Amino acid sequence: MFNFRKLTHRFFIILLFTLVAIGAKAQHNARITFKISPMLSYLNIKNEDSARPREGVETPRLGYSLGLRAEFNLDKYLGINIGFNYERRNNEYTVNYQDVEETTIYLPERTTTKYSYEFYALPVSFKIKYFNRSKLSIYQNLGLQVSWLQSIAYESTAYDENNVTSLSGNYDEYATDNIVSIFSSIGVSRKINEKWAVIIEPGFVYNLNSVFNEKWPDDEEEQRFFDIKVDVGLSYYF
Repeated sequence: MFNFRKLTHRFFIILLFTLVAIGAKAQHNARITFKISPMLSYLNIKNEDSARPREGVETPRLGYSLGLRAEFNLDKYLGINIGFNYERRNNEYTVNYQDVEETTIYLPERTTTKYSYEFYALPVSFKIKYFNRSKLSIYQNLGLQVSWLQSIAYESTAYDENNVTSLSGNYDEYATDNIVSIFSSIGVSRKINEKWAVIIEPGFVYNLNSVFNEKWPDDEEEQRFFDIKVDVGLSYYF
């Protein structure tokens, strides 16, 4: 059977070693960039059972990403990037039970569940520079990323007329070992002096496989993040 994820992983490993080999030779204007990113993560849930309450896109809460990136110029208009990120994605969903038909099982008026997902990520990308001058550069990053999902924590709160009940825990055993994503961003870099520059890069990240593994009770369900983020940071030129 065709295994897209395994094929993508092999391609990523080959691409990573290729970029490292190219980067070792591309020493001109090599630099390190530290970046931080406010991030909104939309968790898209697909399930064959359309009546499932969590079908659709959950409400994002503000998350963030921290990262370091090594950058190398191949020529005036093309470069490569290799990085490492820590990422925290947050979202929530609310289920309203007031419209549910009457049952013998107790149901609160509504429940709200907040999730937090922690990842480590290894992104690699090509940089295409559309405008490149001594102090100002405008470019696009196009890349592939492998992420390792470390934890899935949740806090659920049930509301009714009489009281509020809270429950917390984790779904770590259901976390996918690794997740492949594609990403792109449009960036602007402005040099402060010969050694330092500031950058801003609005962009997106999209998961190609589900964040929950095959142990998840509903094996027909897929949950993939689509992130909207803005990287801001400092670059140091060697």
